[in-house]
Amino acid sequence: MSARRASAVRRGGGGGGSWRTLLIAILATLYPFHRVLGSLNVNVSLGDGVVAVIALVVLFQFAGGAVPVPRYLPPAAALLAAIVASLTVNAFVPSQFFSLRDAQIEAVKFLGVATWMVAVFWLVRDDFPRRFAQWSAVALAIATAWATWTVAENVVLHLASRPSGPFDNPNLYANYLVLNVFLALALLHMLRERWGGVSLSARAAARVQLILRVGVVPVLILGLLSTGSRGGLLGFVVGVTTAVRWRLPNLTLRRALAFTASALILGGALGWFFSHHPFLVNRMEAVSATDPNVTSRFALWRAARHAFYAHPVFGIGYGQFPGYGAREEGLGQLAAVSHQTYLSAAAELGILGLFALLWLLLSVMRDAWRASARTGSMVPRALGGFVMATAVQGFFNSVDQFRSLWIVFGLAAAATGYCTAIARTSAAERRFVARRSGAVGVMSGSPP
Repeated sequence: MSARRASAVRRGGGGGGSWRTLLIAILATLYPFHRVLGSLNVNVSLGDGVVAVIALVVLFQFAGGAVPVPRYLPPAAALLAAIVASLTVNAFVPSQFFSLRDAQIEAVKFLGVATWMVAVFWLVRDDFPRRFAQWSAVALAIATAWATWTVAENVVLHLASRPSGPFDNPNLYANYLVLNVFLALALLHMLRERWGGVSLSARAAARVQLILRVGVVPVLILGLLSTGSRGGLLGFVVGVTTAVRWRLPNLTLRRALAFTASALILGGALGWFFSHHPFLVNRMEAVSATDPNVTSRFALWRAARHAFYAHPVFGIGYGQFPGYGAREEGLGQLAAVSHQTYLSAAAELGILGLFALLWLLLSVMRDAWRASARTGSMVPRALGGFVMATAVQGFFNSVDQFRSLWIVFGLAAAATGYCTAIARTSAAERRFVARRSGAVGVMSGSPP
């Protein structure tokens, strides 16, 4: 993607370039730091306040005139409508396990995490390449520091068997590290493809790519392994296989050396990690039909299926699975969460809510692949790969309220729009050249 063509489709976002840069730095810094509000049992990010302010700005802009919104707002709105419908129906015909308070809390939580998509899109859409590079640079610096400490904490100091970083949950932390691996991959593609808006010389870009390959990505992967999240690791493997191009590029000596160095460093790092017998090895060896963790998951999934069979249209109500599992299935405190995104959506929202969730996830992945096919860029495909990774993790964890997922929805919407504009500009250029060539041919007496 040439710098000339990229700059030709750069769109204005209403000004405020320096303020957007500052907000991106603040939000990318604050996002991973989470706290749990004790009495409400609500997981909040320090970045939620910034997102709320941006949401108010967007609302004011919308009231004053048209304002661009993420292309994934319709499926997100459909999912919100399914939540409202399920709560309304179950509130009028309440069951013994139904809690209006829990329903309201969960609905507000969903609205809060979905707002991240709108905020991130608003921040990066005015100049996607430059804004994405800014977000990634800040996010990767913080994530690499956390991953470094996590590896030391897990395999060197033996302070924690399953570190959770700045989160309260190792699975959530694993997803955060996976997010940053895919941000690194997308930034690598952007630098290699020489996107316009990333103001680095060829030599500086090559150095940054080297740092990402041999330093940042291996450390993030070791941090992911240290969390012991089997679902996060499986999602990462599947996401990576869908986010890379499975054909050999034009191989040069420089590329061959870079690939060899990266493979040796990553292989050495993995060998060193597993030589210390981390907790992940014990977790993988313990996977069996008698593993208490596995049997409890089966019980939760069975309870979610029962809830869906009994309430297939509107579900039991958003956020009601803990009460249902405890009262109707006798699971007690074990039913705090279903640990399965799709069964949870089916149980709490019914078939309409499940379809809305699948519509949202599949739309992002489809658009990412199409944008990459149109432009030849792998940047959208890397973002789609993270959505795929989180969707796979969703078979083992509840991921619909992961802020990382909604952050990438916003980034993917901006990237897809940018690539669509690139493709249209390229097509317009070809038509212009064809018309001009035809006119010259007619003037010279040759057939057009």
